[in-house]
Amino acid sequence: MRLGHKTLFILRIVTITQLIYQYRNKSKLIKRLRDSTYENRIS
Repeated sequence: MRLGHKTLFILRIVTITQLIYQYRNKSKLIKRLRDSTYENRIS
């Protein structure tokens, strides 16, 4: 039982960290897109 709980806990941490990385990458992409659209408007 203990081992099962431990592995589940580790899996949960891994999935959460993956979600955080995905969210960060998405926000970076969005920022880049915003910057490019802003530059296009000026020129």
